[in-house]
Amino acid sequence: MTSTADRPRVVLSFDVEDVVTPESDDAIVWLADLIGRHGMSAGFFLTGDKARALAARGRTDVVDALRGHDIGFHSDGHSRHPTISEYLETRTWDEGRAEVLAREAAGADFLRELTGRRLWAFATPGTSWGPQIPATVAELGISSHVHSFSRIPSDDQPHWYAGALCFARRSMIGPVEDDLADAARFADLRARIRPLVAERAASGGVVQLYLGHPTMFVNAEFWDAVNFADGRNPDSPTLRRPVGRSRESTSLMLANLDLLLTELSGFADVVPFSEVVQSLTGARPGFDEGRLAAAVGEARAAGTVTVTSRWASPAQLTYVLCRELAGRGLVAGDPLPEVLGPTDPADSRELPANPPAVRPATLCALASSLCEHVETRGTLPRSVAHGDTVLSTGALYRTLVDAWRRPGPAEADWIPVRTGHDAPDVGAEIAEYYTRRSTRWLHSPAFDPAPLARLADAQSWSLRRGAAS
Repeated sequence: MTSTADRPRVVLSFDVEDVVTPESDDAIVWLADLIGRHGMSAGFFLTGDKARALAARGRTDVVDALRGHDIGFHSDGHSRHPTISEYLETRTWDEGRAEVLAREAAGADFLRELTGRRLWAFATPGTSWGPQIPATVAELGISSHVHSFSRIPSDDQPHWYAGALCFARRSMIGPVEDDLADAARFADLRARIRPLVAERAASGGVVQLYLGHPTMFVNAEFWDAVNFADGRNPDSPTLRRPVGRSRESTSLMLANLDLLLTELSGFADVVPFSEVVQSLTGARPGFDEGRLAAAVGEARAAGTVTVTSRWASPAQLTYVLCRELAGRGLVAGDPLPEVLGPTDPADSRELPANPPAVRPATLCALASSLCEHVETRGTLPRSVAHGDTVLSTGALYRTLVDAWRRPGPAEADWIPVRTGHDAPDVGAEIAEYYTRRSTRWLHSPAFDPAPLARLADAQSWSLRRGAAS
């Protein structure tokens, strides 16, 4: 559907994962056909296990029904233990990325082979996540990351985090599946949906309407909750079927979804998920003096490590300022390289004992040290050192922002060092949100989210707004 300037843009999505209930395969077909009859398309995000189950059951009709929709990946095993969070919990950054590739690539490849389609997203399964997922999606051949715990501070619109285009889970409307099965809840949803879409679209971005799970159109409880909760890992032959939904309830849900889509089309434009991703991942805009000045101006106005710019993340801005100070520069008009946040698993908010001021030559040497680290590893260091002088990266960032293009001091002068939190403030919010949401039934009771929360906090350095190409 073609979007117009005065109507919100909405994308629809489903997570498709139930390997236990064959009837859930039928639900995929019903939903794909229903949405298609409205002239709309949705993103269907399938697990590797679900793709293998469809192949084993010979469900080519499901694959055919999905041809008018976008396909994404929903992890290989979803709730099988170890889940993503569990297998990342004790791993370093590099070990975690390697583990993601080792455990997830086969499922993504099988899904691509089964459907013959491009995978437009890696959708977080439940609350099982780590920042190594967005950092690795490109190596998996996947275009974006959905249901991400990352976010930008003001509006939760699509953004870049750990090198990937991400869609924030907290910005979604839904899942609406439970509202479809109950008359009172559906009436409330119909009353709320238009103002809710308008509110989410007010920032000028796209609205994610998460319709839920095809399995819940035929079942009254989650297939994985009855099998994998609290660390249980039954063998495939012993997986228990969830309690089924009555035919009347299924029919009611489909009829209500039909009505919801009819009403949605009256005030919003439902656009393909792939269209949104393509608009945000095309040729990256070049970086020039004007955009550098704008990014520095925003950083100065914020007075802290800020993620307000769509042209440069705090990590990229730090790198650019260091290159300029070190006399290296960047070719005007070239896109900035991706720079990730610190990947040291230690607490990213532990600051070194920053000095109150540094000499200009020392600051230049510290900037050169940061450039070498970035160009070797692609990540910011937690701190930089020259001789006996050690600065946290946050202190270096603030000092460079304050000093940029201001009258240069004589070599005998001292440049004040401004300290504070050593990551964007939103990093702590991301870490808290992940910690709160991840300690649920999906994971073993022994799971400790703290190491991944610290890494998630540190990767907030890589945040920048999404910008259409």
